[in-house]
Amino acid sequence: MESSTWVFRVICHHLIQQKLLLSNANPDKFPKTWQFPTTNISQIELDNLEGSSHRTCGILRDSGFFESECTAADIAILQHVAAVVSSRASQLVAVCLGVLLKRINESQETVIAVDGSLYKHHPRLRGWIEGHLRQMCPQHLFRLHLALDGSGKGAALVAAIADRLAKRQQLYRIFVSETGKYLALDLGGTNFRVLLLELVDGVGVREEVEHFVISDEIRLGEGVALFDRLAECLESFIVRLGLTDERLALGFTFSFPMKHHGIASGTLVTWTKSFNCANVEGKCAVKLLREAIARRQKCQMVDVVAIVNDTTGTLMQGALVESRTRIGMILGTGSNACFMEAASRVQHWETTHADIQNVAVDIEWGAFGDNGRIDFIKTPFDSQVKKATSSLL
Repeated sequence: MESSTWVFRVICHHLIQQKLLLSNANPDKFPKTWQFPTTNISQIELDNLEGSSHRTCGILRDSGFFESECTAADIAILQHVAAVVSSRASQLVAVCLGVLLKRINESQETVIAVDGSLYKHHPRLRGWIEGHLRQMCPQHLFRLHLALDGSGKGAALVAAIADRLAKRQQLYRIFVSETGKYLALDLGGTNFRVLLLELVDGVGVREEVEHFVISDEIRLGEGVALFDRLAECLESFIVRLGLTDERLALGFTFSFPMKHHGIASGTLVTWTKSFNCANVEGKCAVKLLREAIARRQKCQMVDVVAIVNDTTGTLMQGALVESRTRIGMILGTGSNACFMEAASRVQHWETTHADIQNVAVDIEWGAFGDNGRIDFIKTPFDSQVKKATSSLL
């Protein structure tokens, strides 16, 4: 499932090459300058709703196109493409959620925690998804709620739990008695941030967040350079907050397909979201991060105790607010979800699980079909989008 951003870029690039869009502009300008953040689709859709064009014009201007190169017809085409791509995204997501609702099959309301830039900022996406779901699953009760910064906060909460388990303290109820300061490092898509969450008896009393940039050179370079950049930013964050002398448990949100071997062990299966760092696939992301942290003089008190997917973090954050949360979903640069499954229905385990009743299952639906298993139902248009997406990376 290609992300909405990439599909939008592919369509616009094709229209520009065919002289059907921005015909007054240099066609070579598009692939070189238009990085197009996900939030831009939401901004264009706001113009659609309001019957205006100032946001769309601003996006084009910020992307290096001059006003003389953009006509009213160009604006209308961009707004139409944004609407079509957004509608497509809502349909795909609704189909995937419908499958989960039917599998969970609860008689009570199922709460779906959602995070991600596209979901947070798009003016129509939530309503579309809910409408499609009601059509497909009329017998199921559900509710979507925003788990704001769920991927980061959830990782910090998991770190709190993992820290308690590491100290061999009994875990009576999750999120009840955790007290302390916990870090989260959130890497995935266009987001890279470090977060501090301070808890008192399981209640958040303080949050600190700082966003950082990862250059294309690092994103497509050696894996060591990527993890060194993460450790560098982490060190800058704790130095700014004066926390270098405190022992801090850290939860690592690593939003890429990985094979979990334990709460603090996850092997990268494949890169997605335009990342392609060398010598990381098949290796443990926690080990690489720990090694990078060990190379930073002022990070020696940080202990990476957990690794989670962004969907798992969103599920955890959602469950803190809504106890009936069963699904955690991300809808931003890419899309993915996880859900709570009965342990008895999970067939493959690497460890004993006699005392486990439920387990969070990461679906990785954004990579569905990447292994070729659904090629038999793909159309020529799917192949064109895939090929064009790769050429624009």
